[in-house]
Amino acid sequence: MLLKDRSAPPVNRELEDDMKLWYNRAFGPLRNIMTMRFRFSPGSSVKMQARYFVELSYEPFPEMEEEFPTGTKFAKTEIFEMFEQADEDDPNRKTWQLVLDRPYGDYKAICKYKPKLSENDDQHPEELPNE
Repeated sequence: MLLKDRSAPPVNRELEDDMKLWYNRAFGPLRNIMTMRFRFSPGSSVKMQARYFVELSYEPFPEMEEEFPTGTKFAKTEIFEMFEQADEDDPNRKTWQLVLDRPYGDYKAICKYKPKLSENDDQHPEELPNE
């Protein structure tokens, strides 16, 4: 057993949080979780105002089912809205991003868009044209 040395200087809280995150990713509940990052930067030819989405078809690997029981089932196909982010390289360029954590598995992602008509429109997102 290891006891805390009270005479030692206090531990940096950020370092302690990083250590907890590392431990959870290595041995804890985050050990079989992948992080999926989707990023979209429309070219300069795109002039319209739009909302961007990712249609994600996802299925966890069969060996993950024991670790992630039926209470954590994920839909086979879901649509997620991407959020506007500042582009690190060019502050004048608009970029949309989405970050999802899921158990390891197979996935296919399709970027879609919907013109910004109003916030409560019922139009389904369309696939981006290949240009």
